[in-house]
Amino acid sequence: MLDRIWGRVEKVESKLRNRFGNSIDTPWQRFLSHVHFQLMDHGFLRILWTNFYQFSPNAFRSNQPSPRRLRKYKKLGIKTIINLRGTPKQSHYLFEQEACDELDLVLINCSIFARAFTSKKYFIELFDSFDEINGPFVLHCKSGADRASIAAAFYQIYIHGYSVKQTRDQFSIKYLHLKFTKTGLLDFLMDTYEREGESKGIELRDWITNHYDAESLEKQFLTKI
Repeated sequence: MLDRIWGRVEKVESKLRNRFGNSIDTPWQRFLSHVHFQLMDHGFLRILWTNFYQFSPNAFRSNQPSPRRLRKYKKLGIKTIINLRGTPKQSHYLFEQEACDELDLVLINCSIFARAFTSKKYFIELFDSFDEINGPFVLHCKSGADRASIAAAFYQIYIHGYSVKQTRDQFSIKYLHLKFTKTGLLDFLMDTYEREGESKGIELRDWITNHYDAESLEKQFLTKI
């Protein structure tokens, strides 16, 4: 029920979202993109709510940062931003890219999904980004609830050798991750790796590269909801 309602809301928002907010080249376009960022990307909700937490040494997670918050991250010593939302020509990315350039922050862009199983290619790109990181970093999605959760868990396993069990706290209501919705597919993915990969001594990147099948997992997950 909740997923159906959310799906309808997203369809309406998607139509409006793509009508403006795709340029910051002129003062008027910049104004429209600011409105787009606050209303269509829900930036107004993130003015005080940041969902900012540390999950490993020199590693933090959050929701979509505004340029003002990126300046705060810079003062905290953050060197790199990992954006999990891809690179759509929309307000949130345009402002983020501009701010990172101005602040000399390294911006790494990845495409991770919360309501569909991410392709193998994109997960491998995420692992590659972890290998490239220099200094303290923040990874983020839109709300910091779902994509940030899977990315943080993958980082803990891939870089620090955590077990799946040790990463379970990344998928918490604390971050507004709701397992009982469609985003529960992220928990299902972790369960599958724990059962079919970790228990057999297969490292996470190896399992994703050689065993992970997004289409098959999607079908399996849909039979359970």
